[in-house]
Amino acid sequence: MLVGRQDDLDAIRSAIGHAASGSPQLVVIEGDPGIGKRSLARAALAGAGGAQIVRVTCDRSETSVAYAALDQLLRAADLDPGPPEALGSTLPAARRLLNALNQLDETISPLCVLIEEAHLMDESSAEVLAIVARRLSAECLLVIATCEPASGGFADAAKGLSGGQVLRLDGLSFDDLVVLTRHRGLTVPERRLRHWLETTGGNPAYLTAILEGYSAAPAGQAENVPLPASLTEAASARIAVASPPARALLELLSVAENPMTVAQVSAAAASEGIEVSVPEAQEVGLLDTGQGGQLRTLRPASNILRHTARVLMPPARRRDMHRAVAGVVNGETRLVHLAASVEDTDPEVARLLVQGAEEALDGGRYRRACELLLRAADVTPDASIFENLVLRAGLVIAYAEDPGMTAEINPLVRRCQPSPLRTMLLGMEAFLAQDYANAEHQATTALEQAVRAGKDQTAIGAAVLAGSLRAHSTEPASALEAFDAARQATERLPDAPITRAYHVQRAWAEWMNGRFEAALEELEWLDRDPRPLPERTDTHFVRARIRFYQGNSSGAAEDVAAGLAVMDDLSIPTGVLRGLGELALLDWHAGRWETAQERARLVLDTGKDVRRNYGLVASRATLANIAAAQGSWSEAERHLAAAAKVPSELAAIQTRVHLASASAGLERARRNPAAMLAALDPLREAPFALAAARINNGWWRAFEVEALVALDRLTEAADAQERFREESGHQPTLALHGHPDWTGALLARARGEHDTALEISARSVAATAPPLVHALQMRDHASLLSGSGRHQEARRARERAESLLQRLGATAYLGSAADDPDQRADGLPAHLTSREREVARLAAEGWTNKEIAARLFVTAKTIEYHLGNVMAKLGLRSRRQLRPLLARSAAVQP
Repeated sequence: MLVGRQDDLDAIRSAIGHAASGSPQLVVIEGDPGIGKRSLARAALAGAGGAQIVRVTCDRSETSVAYAALDQLLRAADLDPGPPEALGSTLPAARRLLNALNQLDETISPLCVLIEEAHLMDESSAEVLAIVARRLSAECLLVIATCEPASGGFADAAKGLSGGQVLRLDGLSFDDLVVLTRHRGLTVPERRLRHWLETTGGNPAYLTAILEGYSAAPAGQAENVPLPASLTEAASARIAVASPPARALLELLSVAENPMTVAQVSAAAASEGIEVSVPEAQEVGLLDTGQGGQLRTLRPASNILRHTARVLMPPARRRDMHRAVAGVVNGETRLVHLAASVEDTDPEVARLLVQGAEEALDGGRYRRACELLLRAADVTPDASIFENLVLRAGLVIAYAEDPGMTAEINPLVRRCQPSPLRTMLLGMEAFLAQDYANAEHQATTALEQAVRAGKDQTAIGAAVLAGSLRAHSTEPASALEAFDAARQATERLPDAPITRAYHVQRAWAEWMNGRFEAALEELEWLDRDPRPLPERTDTHFVRARIRFYQGNSSGAAEDVAAGLAVMDDLSIPTGVLRGLGELALLDWHAGRWETAQERARLVLDTGKDVRRNYGLVASRATLANIAAAQGSWSEAERHLAAAAKVPSELAAIQTRVHLASASAGLERARRNPAAMLAALDPLREAPFALAAARINNGWWRAFEVEALVALDRLTEAADAQERFREESGHQPTLALHGHPDWTGALLARARGEHDTALEISARSVAATAPPLVHALQMRDHASLLSGSGRHQEARRARERAESLLQRLGATAYLGSAADDPDQRADGLPAHLTSREREVARLAAEGWTNKEIAARLFVTAKTIEYHLGNVMAKLGLRSRRQLRPLLARSAAVQP
């Protein structure tokens, strides 16, 4: 797929048109290897109609063979070039080629000659073609030559000819990359796309390799797709022909993280006695000349050249270059180069690296801090200092949530002597390996040992690890015990980064214990520092959950978005997945279904290399909820099955609630109350029910009451309704799956208490609820209004409900007779319960109470009770009056 080249494509097609009208054209397409020169030329010629196309591909192996390209050209045009000596000298050969082209031009119009890799053309052919190009006047001829920058030979000669045009191809833009990604059916986060664009310089061949790797392998591995061999070979060839000073300049620039000024390059080279040459490097295309060819700063011509130069450098040479760059840069960049220049150990460099790491930690640059600490550990000769550095690096890894960094630190951990520190780091290793039981055991042991030994940092780190693991269990009270054990240590180290982590994780634990005010107090402690530190992301997320379950969904969305912004800036991928999953659920409840789907699919695509992440579960639940409401049963089932496979030890309560609620929502849409109740079984277990209630997440009870009422299990429904009232608060502010007044109205109606049902139903439609729930509550309210003879009000309420359902796209709740609250398909009003309808139909068919009881496996008294409710609701005095109400009778036989 050709993207981002429309202007160039139009220019070549215009040249084809001019050539067809007798005005010969010459187009040079210039760009780096893999930039798309050949693809552009061939795409343009593919639309050249009846033109004859002669293609020549120059090859490096024939660069020194006289007339090799000319021989290929004549043969491609079905002309016999004869023996090499027949071509003679340059002028006779040029005359012969010109005559041949004129003969072809008379038979086919236009003639298009494509010379690929023209920078590799042999010198003899280049001279001939240059002479021919200068003598073209009225031929219907187009010559297209593709070449690399600063290539010399025919390409340079062609660029200087009058009437020729040069198309210089740059890398793709961000918008082009988005088009390319979507064409492959991929959804990739903007942060990652921009990283790829920066890494590849927009090179289409390199980007294509990355996208192919991303779609075929876990995303984390696809980040480091190696350069395609064709690009590496081309870059190596260009470097090979460079002079030693030009090559040295490229090597120097390739190890630098940022562009260097000419003065910096001169000073760096002088410090190590390295000879460099800017003009020579520029001549062979090793430098990025920038806009207008102005060398304001120096950098490699492409990241492909940078990467290849690094690979080709011997280790000793690479250390020399790092040492040279370190002498002319400052700050953390200087420290990185200093560390890379050390062959064995260097105490002074280690000291500087530690100092830089502390500054990075204080600024929240945890990835950089970890990098500096690990490098310091590599170059320090002191074992005790080494252990201290490993401790710090381990804490940083916990902040960064980066499993890749774990691989670097694991060997260092095992070099530590037995100590609380080593035990804690082993716990962190187990945590990042998702071995949570082992992680909690190690953390608890380390906490006890560190408190006894007075090792404050270790005690705080162990408390953070143990407490965060316990907080998400069904017994979160034990988490507070772990945090309490390290409270005094945090008071002695109030400004340490690990203390910030302590307050964040304690806030989560307080929230999981239902202690919202205590959680907010921990967050207020963190709010004293407004910097965009990683801890602030969880500050936003904890506050978002408290707000959400207290009814402030818009405030919760703002907090999640703010936390995401910080995480995206700091490149914390697992945290972003969690936050996006949370935001997708919020969008679902708020009725922003398209946005919710986009966020959820982004999480699933981005996190395909992640086994355990709450964001994956939240996203699957979101997509299942929407699919169910839209009537896509199989799609909803697929998402629920995938979500159930995601390990959820760190978010067991939230995961169970979301999965069970989504499953119940699917069965609600299917109108299957028995399956709805079965879907809630995981939540009805005492530990999880209590844990969910603690965090104000008992809204799943709405499904429970609704299902029990529909199944005519009214005693159980009354008990469930009482629990729902208690757990949601008697004045709930947000009804996620149904308001307690709505379920109360369902129960009252089932008992035949029509007036009571209507009164409390009115309260439910006046309360705050997600749009889908509000529509369902409004529709049931319309049914109650109709049953009270208030038909005009019922019609208005029903129209509002149907309009909202249509706007949402909730087709599962539209378009069936069962959705008409005034009249169902069987002719009976909708405000009868399912059991009352069944009894009424059988009674209308002439069945006695005893016969109905035997069929339904209940007592005759129960049938008498239901039939009495039917008579009262319909205002009938005799069961004989039921028959006229039935539009179509159920086909049942006694």
